[in-house]
Amino acid sequence: MTDKIRSFLVESGQSLKAKYDEIYRSSGTWLYPKSHGVHSTIVGLVQDELAGSTVLDLGCGAGRLSLMCGRLGADVDGVDFSEDAVALARLTSQVTGVTGAQFTVESAETLRPSRTYDFVLMVGVLEHVPDPEATLRQARSWLSERGRLVVSCPNFLNLRGYAYMPLLTLFHFPMSLADLRQISYRHIDAWADQTGLRRSRTAGAIYRFAWGDKGARDMVTRVPLAARDKGVAPDTLDLAAFTSWMSDQSEAGEWLLDALEQRGILRRIRRPVTFEPHPVPGTPDDLYNRICQYMNEDVDADPYWCDEAPFCYYGGEAIYVLETQ
Repeated sequence: MTDKIRSFLVESGQSLKAKYDEIYRSSGTWLYPKSHGVHSTIVGLVQDELAGSTVLDLGCGAGRLSLMCGRLGADVDGVDFSEDAVALARLTSQVTGVTGAQFTVESAETLRPSRTYDFVLMVGVLEHVPDPEATLRQARSWLSERGRLVVSCPNFLNLRGYAYMPLLTLFHFPMSLADLRQISYRHIDAWADQTGLRRSRTAGAIYRFAWGDKGARDMVTRVPLAARDKGVAPDTLDLAAFTSWMSDQSEAGEWLLDALEQRGILRRIRRPVTFEPHPVPGTPDDLYNRICQYMNEDVDADPYWCDEAPFCYYGGEAIYVLETQ
């Protein structure tokens, strides 16, 4: 690795950490309406095996996934490189009364666990790290003998991706200021093969974000911002025509999702646990209310998941279960 590349990766990591510190310092921006469905799908895949298990939630953010696992009887270590995220996760643990999860400030590169884990969870991590293969190899070393690694990444094999990726790959529009790469199942398989892992199960989630109005609205908002960051004047783009096309496609996408649900291919995400928050002295009312919203968010707004090929590859989020070879 050259000094120039190493410097770039260090600066990227520092910039990403600063971005997420800013997100978690603002109670109005760390709520991700799409993520509860992803977390619920992941927990649903391993729910029957969580009681008595050990879990590492790498990149735990505000802690919801860790606390869901802890509520179901797992002993969870949640780690994140953002001090503000960990502080929020600890507060959320107090609000929910879940005692089965502990939270620590740490990064994937510097983490040295004192034990192995039955499950290592990595949600929204690999697309950000400089070397995904090295991160997977490190995660594999933290697994118990029959442990499993669950990786979740944004997915682009869908309507939203078909608008997103041409702008990124052909014209180098900065479609995301946080992601270093866009990951497909082919990347996962190649990295897994190099690290002694194999993909044993794949699930898709948040299909409305992939095919419906939610994804269309995201792209209509994202494109002019990416154009601005690229130095392209928004008035040189026919945003009205793009908006109309996305609207037509997303309407057809919603029909597709309805048809797939009727055939039993797409299933409704079920909330695996519910929480009964209690106020913590000294917590501002606005922050407490947002934690309550975060922990019991409505999953019905984007309700679908699927583990049946090939449809499991087309969700807005892809979830991969990896086992040792």
